[in-house]
Amino acid sequence: FRGRVSVPKVVPELCSARVLTSEFVEGRPVDQGVDELSQERRDEIARFQLEITMRELFEWRFMQTDPNWGNYLYDPEGAGGAGVLHLIDFGAARDYPKNFVDGYAELVWSAANGDKETMVEVSKAMGFLTGDESPAMIEAHINAGLVVGEPFFTSKPFDFHGSGITARIAAYSETFAKHRLTPPPREAYSLHRKLAGAFLMCIKLQAVFPCRDVLEDVYTSFKQRRLREEAEDADEAQALRQGA
Repeated sequence: FRGRVSVPKVVPELCSARVLTSEFVEGRPVDQGVDELSQERRDEIARFQLEITMRELFEWRFMQTDPNWGNYLYDPEGAGGAGVLHLIDFGAARDYPKNFVDGYAELVWSAANGDKETMVEVSKAMGFLTGDESPAMIEAHINAGLVVGEPFFTSKPFDFHGSGITARIAAYSETFAKHRLTPPPREAYSLHRKLAGAFLMCIKLQAVFPCRDVLEDVYTSFKQRRLREEAEDADEAQALRQGA
């Protein structure tokens, strides 16, 4: 999405310890004027923000966690009329620890592939489950995860608005309230708020587009990065042993 997604440039000479000044960008919040946009444009915006959300977490480990639609300004005349999505207001940005991101990537990937056993094992390792939950809680946890992974099951276009995905996830809330034995990892609260916002934006835009390739690309980049980091850690450990 190079050239089609932008972050306003910071103006250092107008900044202070308490004031961040950036350039002005044209556009209006993505939830305004939806009916004026073609299906192609709406699908494109939704795909951009979904890919950004996943790259923020799995590649950069740094995410703008406020899913307010006003933080996404769309300029249909930008990029020579192709349209530009501007990202603004990073007051809720935060980083995520490597071990959490590594685990969550495997959780998402297993959900996208319908791998229930791995979903449960990763959930235990990350602290979403203790291992002592009732069958009802385990079943609800798995099923809710599969609903979230549904857009990524196949390479076919996914109809976010027609899927009823938010209501289907919410249907498990009562089970979670009754049977959950441990709160989720604290990182999950801000992350799930952002992921819910990403899905809601796709629903608001009535987007219908393939999602599988987005996840595959991001997951491939994630795995490559993890292999590089593991190799670097091994080299560093070897150097320390040799220097000892």
